[in-house]
Amino acid sequence: MTLGSKICALRKKLHMTQSELAGTEITRNMLSSIENGSAFPSLSTLGYLAKRLEVPVGYLLDEDGDFLTYKKMEILPILKRHLEKKNHREVLRLWEKSLGEVDDELALLLAEASVEYSFQLLYDGSLQTLSKTVAKALDFCNSTVYPTQHIRAKIELLRAVSDNAQAPRFEIDTALYTALSNSAIATDLYFYVTENTAEHSYADEVLAAHMRAKRLMKDGKYRDAVKSLEDLEGQKTTANIGAFVLFRIYGDIEHCHKELRNFELAYRYSGKRLSLLSAFRT
Repeated sequence: MTLGSKICALRKKLHMTQSELAGTEITRNMLSSIENGSAFPSLSTLGYLAKRLEVPVGYLLDEDGDFLTYKKMEILPILKRHLEKKNHREVLRLWEKSLGEVDDELALLLAEASVEYSFQLLYDGSLQTLSKTVAKALDFCNSTVYPTQHIRAKIELLRAVSDNAQAPRFEIDTALYTALSNSAIATDLYFYVTENTAEHSYADEVLAAHMRAKRLMKDGKYRDAVKSLEDLEGQKTTANIGAFVLFRIYGDIEHCHKELRNFELAYRYSGKRLSLLSAFRT
């Protein structure tokens, strides 16, 4: 691709007219001549055009240069710094703003960022955005030749929650999850959303406490269970309990009060649960 055709293609990609790109630095006629190859810009003009088109000067001068390669050289170190700092949303925002396309390395990095951002959305209770972000993560996995089984296992968990926040255990494909995780990864979230009663040592004490309360419920010890659950609710700020977990705690408290024939409290917690469910639609 020639210099002129590159400038023309980049201008159109940015939805700029010739007059808009030319600005006050050069005339529109001069830009037209550069784009059709009948004129060659000075170094200062070339620098001006590269800045307006958001590309390195080297990319414009290299006839065999690939746009993604040049932009990647510029933005990849920034993306990696954000990834290290766990600014996953910013990784996705910068990629979409500056590149919008991927190669194998970028796709893997963006798949990781999408999944980690999805966990934050799950914690915040933003299930509609979660569903879209999980879909993006899967697209990125499908766009790289690098192994992504560990990411796809997380995607399967997150997909189950976004599809059915009230009962994700009915949505998860356990066989698929096990195959993806190579039967060796037992995450807190997997045991939590599937309500798996197998022995599992939770790293998250809130999830561990909730599952202990669920076992009390299973044994019919609803008074003990509701006390444990209401203790957890009381810690929702200090223990930094996420919206999804709080939603499930409310549901279990509601169930306990129904079993104890305390329908007034059951109704109150039903309202709390439904309020959170409404907020999940964002």
